[in-house]
Amino acid sequence: MKLASLPFLLREMVLNLWRQRLTTLACITTSTISITVLGVFLGVAWHVTHLAVALPRTLEVFAYFRDTIPRARVTALRDKIQAWPEVAKVRLVTREEAWPTFKQEYGEISELNDLTINPLPDKLEIVTIAPEKNMEVAARLGKLPEFDKVVAEEKVLQRLLAIGRLVRSLSLALAGLLALGTAAVIGNAIRVTLFARRRDLEVMQLVGATDNFIRFPFVLEGAVEGALGATLAAGLTLLGLRYLQGQIVQGLPFVGELHITISEPLLAGTLVTLGILAGTVGSLASLRRFLRA
Repeated sequence: MKLASLPFLLREMVLNLWRQRLTTLACITTSTISITVLGVFLGVAWHVTHLAVALPRTLEVFAYFRDTIPRARVTALRDKIQAWPEVAKVRLVTREEAWPTFKQEYGEISELNDLTINPLPDKLEIVTIAPEKNMEVAARLGKLPEFDKVVAEEKVLQRLLAIGRLVRSLSLALAGLLALGTAAVIGNAIRVTLFARRRDLEVMQLVGATDNFIRFPFVLEGAVEGALGATLAAGLTLLGLRYLQGQIVQGLPFVGELHITISEPLLAGTLVTLGILAGTVGSLASLRRFLRA
């Protein structure tokens, strides 16, 4: 195929799209529906996966000092632990700070009114650089004689980490299957379009047109149809995800505190790219069959 033929082929592509308006519309509609389903799934899977990753990060390690440890030693240990490479942040909650909050939360317990001294210990709230480091930090803290008790919520953490790994694996597998299904649906729609124009293919072959000359406008049509369908799908997907995110935040307020967001331009660009690829691959696969025939 020569470059001099490019304007003619582009003109033919535009004319063919217009002449076959109904089949073109059917292909674009099919692409829009398929890619919208894929886009919504990808958006939901993104949020669910990041939620599964973010939840374990909310778990902290709590280290309770013995009552006999002086405050100077407490602050010194806090600074020392903050310097550990596995630790991201350490907050010291003194017994004086914790006592009013404790009484407010458990004020209905009558025995609290009889207490004349503060029974709470000083406490460190430790955030690690990764949830997997919680148990390692807890084990190191447990070896220090200044601490009476170390709480790392091991069972909850291990369960959340396992759920996170499962969600990531399932999301990748389902996204791959859904992407293949989307490409197959778009390819079938393009195949129907080519079947309706099989006479054009036969005439072009009879007059001596090369396979590349025949293939180019059809492949370009498939890419354009896929791009148009994916553009519409991207808009519908973003609207749907915004609505779903609002509903989820209303029902589960803690999700909003995790600040899980998705890049809308990235998602839209991904869907349009997938639409173009699906249209191109679907056209090429269908043309191989018709050109061989």
